[in-house]
Amino acid sequence: MMKQDLSEIVRQSWEEIRIEMIEVSRKLWSMAEIGMLERQSSSLLADWCESNGFVVESAAGGLPTAFTARYGEGKPTIGLLAEYDALPGLANSALPLRDFVERVAGHGCGHNWIGAGATGAAIAAKKVLSKLKIDGEVVLFGCPAEELLWGKVAMLREGVFDDTDVLLATHGSYKTAAKVRPNQSLISGEFVYSGEAGHSSRGGSQNALDSVELAVQSIERLRAHQFPDCSVEHTVRTGGLMPNISPDEARLWVYVRHVDYDRAKEVYHYVVRICQGAASLNNTHCREQFLTATRSYLPNETIGKLLLRQLEIIGPPKWTDENITWFKELVSACAPGEEFELHRGIDYIDDGYDTSSQDDGEASWHIPLGRISWALPTAVPFHHWARTACAGSDAEIPSALVASEALALAIMELVTQPAIVKTARDELNQRRSGKPSPPLVGAFNTFTCDPNSFWNNTWNEPLTIEEAGNNCTNQ
Repeated sequence: MMKQDLSEIVRQSWEEIRIEMIEVSRKLWSMAEIGMLERQSSSLLADWCESNGFVVESAAGGLPTAFTARYGEGKPTIGLLAEYDALPGLANSALPLRDFVERVAGHGCGHNWIGAGATGAAIAAKKVLSKLKIDGEVVLFGCPAEELLWGKVAMLREGVFDDTDVLLATHGSYKTAAKVRPNQSLISGEFVYSGEAGHSSRGGSQNALDSVELAVQSIERLRAHQFPDCSVEHTVRTGGLMPNISPDEARLWVYVRHVDYDRAKEVYHYVVRICQGAASLNNTHCREQFLTATRSYLPNETIGKLLLRQLEIIGPPKWTDENITWFKELVSACAPGEEFELHRGIDYIDDGYDTSSQDDGEASWHIPLGRISWALPTAVPFHHWARTACAGSDAEIPSALVASEALALAIMELVTQPAIVKTARDELNQRRSGKPSPPLVGAFNTFTCDPNSFWNNTWNEPLTIEEAGNNCTNQ
């Protein structure tokens, strides 16, 4: 069969489920469940796959809201990464304005479209595999807790991605493009300070919040000279109930980012020393609860160029005048005075790096991985109410669907041209210069048995980053 004929069959198959894909995205947007609590969202996608002939495994790798959906036999095995977790406190309507609602979760990173788009691409490819009786396997990986930078790292450690030849991913961005550049590695941990409660007016109290504040001040004071090249971010998760009660517990959650994974780990170790020192100076106790570590993306030009070919077949998003008007109203509401800019072409991005972090970066060091992004107006911030509004609007549909259709075409080119898969694996081996160390995972018992305890700040799972590494070695 000619390559052009196969592309037309794939596009027709994808078109048949386009309307259903939009409806699934809207349902996911309405559900808006946070990390490791995405029970309805994961079930929605798993059931959609099962109704289309996939063999579904729930609770993949022991993660209750992860799943795999498989179809086909033989090689190669092509995996798609579906995400569906929302962000706490970012709920908004799908209107181009700040529509104040209760501070519950919202899709402030557009994962409803990652879940619907990747699943739709997998179903479209499955229909073609079945119709043409082509050897090869397509696997949809239902990946929870991306916003915690945790789900795919844990799935990788638990062997869920074993025997996968290529992984394909997609995410909203400011260009519709094949992305072949790194982002930032990230190390995440929580530091729990324990002291003694008492009336805050008395001297000599063991105030847990004092220790948190001392740690934060020390990190900020030392940043310029000790780690100016790193982004160190934090939030105080608990810090007391009233000013006149010295809190007996306070929690500090810290991210360390750098493009280089080893540098991020080095600075995280420095932060641990700062946090432990703050406890010592204030007569409190500090408990490290390591969460996760993920490397930056390892570029793969073989897969990147393949994805660019698919985007060129489809062409750029076709927004209507109504879509553009809606976007402009949103920009006026969330970024008054900023110029309206929207990328309306197709691009190949292989320079610089993204300042964000994603947990499939870790997977990219173990399995060849390619990414497609879809365009939004540049003034719309991610992790913001405006991004939630956008994710639920009709205006985002054209660009998100371009990414999904490109993924479906990419699956079939990889399945029917296994030489590309081999070239991608060879490139991976050449770029990484040896097998990477095992994934580092914390909070496994918490997230798999009692994820609510994480979100209500009562979880208790002590683990240092060194112990996380030892756990990998002993497995």
